[in-house]
Amino acid sequence: MRRIKTLTLEEPPREVTFRELTVAEIRNWLVTLEKAEGGMVDFVSEGLLEEASLSDVVLMSDLSMDELNRMAPSEIEVLIPVCRELNPRFFSLRHRLVLVSQTVAQAQTHPHPIS
Repeated sequence: MRRIKTLTLEEPPREVTFRELTVAEIRNWLVTLEKAEGGMVDFVSEGLLEEASLSDVVLMSDLSMDELNRMAPSEIEVLIPVCRELNPRFFSLRHRLVLVSQTVAQAQTHPHPIS
């Protein structure tokens, strides 16, 4: 049974439900990333927070992107530990993908000569 947790936000008062992602949801997330590669990227959504994107938070909770847009980054940051608690494997995969993409980008920028 997948794990679910609720958190009560103070402003505006609202109960937020977070959920553990299924394997299918994680696969769909990766497919979405692959489709976005080379396309237009929403740098605020994808890069505002270091640990997760805003779309990751939307995926793991019942919050909408509109609701996140009305929140301050400090208000969103308190949501990440709950997301991480319920989805440690997702965050581990996400971290590894970031490392791989950095390695690939570095290799493309500084190719090693063939000996």
